[in-house]
Amino acid sequence: IISYVEQLKTSIAALADSMEATTVNLGESNDKVEASMLAMNAMKSQVHGIGERVDSIFEDVDRQTDATKDFARQIESLSESYSALSECCVESGKHIVGISRYLDKIRTGLVKGCSAITEQDWLNVFEVDHFIFTWRIYNNIVGYESLRKDQVDNPAGCKLGKWLAGQTDVAITSSMEFKKLKEVHNELHDAATKSWTAKADGNDELALTYFEQAYNAFEVYDEAVKAMRDKLNELGYKEQTVI
Repeated sequence: IISYVEQLKTSIAALADSMEATTVNLGESNDKVEASMLAMNAMKSQVHGIGERVDSIFEDVDRQTDATKDFARQIESLSESYSALSECCVESGKHIVGISRYLDKIRTGLVKGCSAITEQDWLNVFEVDHFIFTWRIYNNIVGYESLRKDQVDNPAGCKLGKWLAGQTDVAITSSMEFKKLKEVHNELHDAATKSWTAKADGNDELALTYFEQAYNAFEVYDEAVKAMRDKLNELGYKEQTVI
């Protein structure tokens, strides 16, 4: 009996230890469950926050879409205004070209009808002639006027070409200024001819490139005319019509 009692006490002690361990485990499990609940609540709050941010993003996207539509409408309106302005500018340009051509014809008529024009006067004419000539090369590219090739590629046929060929004073024809003027005059006509040819071939970009060359050549030509004017003045050709 004593032995049985001892065994029973031992079993009861073991059971007590087991129950205590179970209680501890249950406590730990409760703590873990509580921690899990807290974590789940935190996750719930975070998910809710993310949802609010997503809603805010959609609202921002909607506002941006509305703003983009307004901007697109403004761009369309601006484009229409630009088209109207561009058309007005083109028409104004055509009128300016037309007026300038009438004035140039009057100027040419006055020069041809004048019997007492001096060498210095002629140089003034040549300077203006080739400024207008260079401008007409540009007008030909943008479509303000249509030049013929024979209006461009014949430097000997223009008034300066004829003047150069008609000089008989050796002091003039042997001068460096005379030779330089003849050289740059040909270069100007050459660049202008290349621009005209490119335009005729439908290559406006290349035509503009050659026009730039023609414009640069005109600036050199203009300096050559001034140098020729100084040379004529040095040689005694000083008389000039005062307008």
